[in-house]
Amino acid sequence: MLDFTSSLYLDMQHPAHSLPDWNHLTTGKPSRLFESSFARSLNQRVAILTGTEATLTGTTTFHLYWDMIAWLGKMNIQVYFDEFAYPISTWLINSSLRHRKSVIKMPHHDVTAFTCLAKAMYKKGHIPVLFADGYCPLSGQIFPANEFIPVLERYNGLLILDDTQGIGIFGNQSHAQSSRYGSGGGGILRWQNINSPRVVLISSLAKAFGAPVATLSGSLSIVDAIANASLSAIHCSPASNAHLLAALHALDLNDAMGNQLRRKLASRVTYFRQCLGSIRKFMLETYHPFQTIILPSQSLSYRLISFLKKYGIDCIHHRYMNKYTAVSMIIQISHRFQDILYLARMINRFFDGLNLHEERSHHEYDAIIA
Repeated sequence: MLDFTSSLYLDMQHPAHSLPDWNHLTTGKPSRLFESSFARSLNQRVAILTGTEATLTGTTTFHLYWDMIAWLGKMNIQVYFDEFAYPISTWLINSSLRHRKSVIKMPHHDVTAFTCLAKAMYKKGHIPVLFADGYCPLSGQIFPANEFIPVLERYNGLLILDDTQGIGIFGNQSHAQSSRYGSGGGGILRWQNINSPRVVLISSLAKAFGAPVATLSGSLSIVDAIANASLSAIHCSPASNAHLLAALHALDLNDAMGNQLRRKLASRVTYFRQCLGSIRKFMLETYHPFQTIILPSQSLSYRLISFLKKYGIDCIHHRYMNKYTAVSMIIQISHRFQDILYLARMINRFFDGLNLHEERSHHEYDAIIA
């Protein structure tokens, strides 16, 4: 079975023999009492990678979002979240803040709407805080942080970006060795050449870097404040030494060959899109390895998933914009070009003879694809 469901984009797997030995898997102490040298090293290196002043390591993004939201909850804030924001953040926002704070869902990347709302609430004494994804797999778009930061500066606000899909993939576009994804793999802020104390990044390193550890990065004052207020640092176990060493190993690989790996990934994604031909009109216009075909009906997406599985291909079925369904396939550097060609040929074979105009139940579908 050909697997196109794994988010190990750069195929970093960290087998045991590639990692240094450790004396203890965990210390049995919360991180408030003891921070390992591995965690300190990871914090320093991720801060340098992302171009931020400081980084805090957590077991998962859930833990870091929990601490971030608990810290924000003590302030007079107005919370906004992008309509396509990652579910972990929206779950915690709704469960932790909705009974105490007003929470507003924002149209996707709509800076005009955000400006109007932030201005009105700021006059009432509320600090605007916006949650969004750095790269959104549902729209195939990078968050336009440069458009939002002037608004946040004007109204003393904060932008919380989940950069899980961006870190390890996107990087500095001005570097001489930059590829379709830029250079360095530092994530969305590096891609947009942003250095702002108004932005906090929360990222899992489990995708491009293959290490199930999470990081929170931003200004030194904010990172320190969240660390000092953290309840998970008191009541939860820190990331294990095995996970921390895997993350450090990933950064070593990124330093040594990351740009080369990203060029290999870009060549495979480009090849996949070229092989699909006219089917690309039903896809998001993105070269991120998370590639998506948008379909007008659930039955059609189930048929495509079943068809591909019949021919030995595993892909992902999910909802799209609460109106449509989608089938996504994740390209990795471990995929051979013949595997990618086979996937594209099977998708083309499925679409041959389909009259999608008859399948469509909403006129908006045409606009979404366009």
